[in-house]
Amino acid sequence: MSPKSFRWLLTAALLVIMALGAWGAYSSARPPAFGDAQVGGGGPTGAADGAGQPDLKDKTGPGSAAEMAGKSQPGSLAGSEEPAVGNTQVTDPGEIGLKKEQKAGLRGGDAQATQETGKYNQADADKPPGAIPKQAVTLLVTRDFGQEVLVEVEQEYRPGETALSLLQAHAAVETTYGGNFVEAINGLKSTSGGPGGRQDWFYFINGVAAGVGSGAYRLQPGDFVWWDYHAWQVSGITPAVVGCYPCPFSRGYGDKGGRALVLAAPGAEKEAAVLKESWSGLGIKVEVEKVSEKLLAGRRLPTLALGTWDALKDIEFLSGLNERRVRSGLYGHFESGKLTLLDVAGKSRRVYAAGAAIQATGQGLGDAAPLWLVIGTDGDWLKKAVAVLREEPRKLQRCYGLALTPEGTLRLPLVSGQD
Repeated sequence: MSPKSFRWLLTAALLVIMALGAWGAYSSARPPAFGDAQVGGGGPTGAADGAGQPDLKDKTGPGSAAEMAGKSQPGSLAGSEEPAVGNTQVTDPGEIGLKKEQKAGLRGGDAQATQETGKYNQADADKPPGAIPKQAVTLLVTRDFGQEVLVEVEQEYRPGETALSLLQAHAAVETTYGGNFVEAINGLKSTSGGPGGRQDWFYFINGVAAGVGSGAYRLQPGDFVWWDYHAWQVSGITPAVVGCYPCPFSRGYGDKGGRALVLAAPGAEKEAAVLKESWSGLGIKVEVEKVSEKLLAGRRLPTLALGTWDALKDIEFLSGLNERRVRSGLYGHFESGKLTLLDVAGKSRRVYAAGAAIQATGQGLGDAAPLWLVIGTDGDWLKKAVAVLREEPRKLQRCYGLALTPEGTLRLPLVSGQD
């Protein structure tokens, strides 16, 4: 064999070895998708990923996360050939699945980073959620849609800390797949079945369901991190919640926030002006516009739409969200001038001839422009809902949604004991 041929064969062999080595490293690091045979063959099918979000393509059927991911309807995540964000975060932990404007604030973090407990103060029970010092971060851990508090801590901000490292500093955390999947917090583990159905850990940043693994979300001063453990076999993933208020308006997902768009239905202009004045006092720059299909679908800021249902029901975008109910993350349903409250399985439990609901939704995970809906059966109930935002924000604490009824305020979704 000539020297030239030998060098060629040696080079080719080295390239093959390098390629096999790279594939092996990728395969060992990549957590399998929940729909893969690898999981069914021995992995925990109920585990949540580093973002606390089960795979969007894991199940099918009405109200499922798969349906939420596969339809490009108003208020739902448009279909994509890409795998769910939570199953790909190790490839590029800070940027996969993010919108262009979000990437600057999200850079990859090491899920296994060494932790320092540091100093922290127990959260003040009288302090409304989201109202924290600019140089602090808040951690809230609950179960059953915020019904039971497991951990509540306000801590000094530490540069470089991630949502996962913050959690590990204040709770016992069990992970799988190389530390990229949060399986248990303080002994409460993900389950794939049983009496309670499928239950997992989900996490929100400033009221928005995170779009990356918790080890990849680098915290910023003022961030509010909320982990919640609950069943989700029917409802799928809730894109946004109201329980971190005044976030996401005072501070958004992946950015400093402080800007908001208020869309007023005819007859709700006064309430919009009142809300603008209130938020301006919190340092939020507020734009007020007349509600429209175009502005709802093309929003670029955290947005709040308000009005009576009669004034909003003919807007296709909103009527579509209302009809999809829990598949949009909404547990308050308006129909025929009445307000119907739903349980965690999406079943109607209470019906009121008069009332209001404060709810939030968004376009899948990591939506930097979530949509809040403040809707009343009539003008008086709309005013009461706006008054909660202005004068009684504590009522929103740890809520996925909130209903105002003649019997008082009720947390949404309804859980055992409420229905």
